[in-house]
Amino acid sequence: MNEQSSDRDRLVAFLQQHRPEPPPPAGNLEARIMASTANSLPTPTTKPKPYLWLLPPALAAGLLLVWGSYKTLAPPPQTATELAQIEAFMENTWDNVLEDAPEGEWLFPNEAIAE
Repeated sequence: MNEQSSDRDRLVAFLQQHRPEPPPPAGNLEARIMASTANSLPTPTTKPKPYLWLLPPALAAGLLLVWGSYKTLAPPPQTATELAQIEAFMENTWDNVLEDAPEGEWLFPNEAIAE
């Protein structure tokens, strides 16, 4: 650790001894900078946002997707025979529910049949 500090001290001493002199300041530098900024007008930069061009295609794709899924996922209209079959099934099921079942048969129907 002592060697590192002595090397560091030697480096610091070398850099302090051989550092360059800064150039003299220009007397009118500040005045020139202020004059150049006062004379130049700010140019308005109306750069379009890079992501705004994605909005119309994304909107069109979304609407097309909604329309297409509505057309493909909508059930087809049912025919008169299908409606009649559904109605008969519902009536039959409802009639079976309303029938009086013997005690215990409605709870365990398979056991009542086995007895």
